[in-house]
Amino acid sequence: MRIRFTGALTLAALVATAWTLNAQDWDKKTIEKMLKDGAKKMASANPQEREEGAGYILGYITCAYRAQYQPVLVKALKDSNPKVRNSAAQSLEKIQAADAVPDLVALLDDPDRDVQVRAAYALGGMGKAAVSAEPGLRDAQKRARAQKNSMVEGTIEVALDEISGKRASNRYKCP
Repeated sequence: MRIRFTGALTLAALVATAWTLNAQDWDKKTIEKMLKDGAKKMASANPQEREEGAGYILGYITCAYRAQYQPVLVKALKDSNPKVRNSAAQSLEKIQAADAVPDLVALLDDPDRDVQVRAAYALGGMGKAAVSAEPGLRDAQKRARAQKNSMVEGTIEVALDEISGKRASNRYKCP
C-alpha cells in the first residue's frame, strides 16, 4: 500500500512539474487568466497565497507580459516569504527583465541563502544584459568567501562567467 501511495505522489509531482513547464503552450486566454490570478494572490496578506501566486506567475509568464507583470515581480523581491522572493527572481530572469538588475543585486544580501543563490543565478541567466551587476556580484562573492558560503560563492562565479560571456547563458531568451 505504501509503495502504491508513494508512486501516486511521485506521479502527481511529475504531472504538476510538466504542467508548469509546458504552461507556455497554453492558449493566450488561459495564460492571461493564470497571470491575473497569480497577481491577485500575490496581493494577499496570507504568505502561502502569495507563494502560490508567485508560482502561478513563474509557470505562466512569458516575455510578452514583461511590462505588465515586472512591477509585481519587483515588489515581490521584498516579500517576507523567501519562496516568493525566490520565484520572483526566477520569473524576472525568465522574462529577461534587465532593468530589474539593481533589485536582483540587492537580493545578494538576502538573509536566506537560497534567495542569494537564486538572485546570482538569475543575474547570470540574463547574460551580458546584467553587466551592471558585476560590482555587486564581486562584493557579494567576497562576503560569501569570508563567510565560507561556498554555494553562494560558486553560483556567483558562474554568474560572472555568464555575464562576461566566458560561459554560455541560454536558459531563457526574449525577442
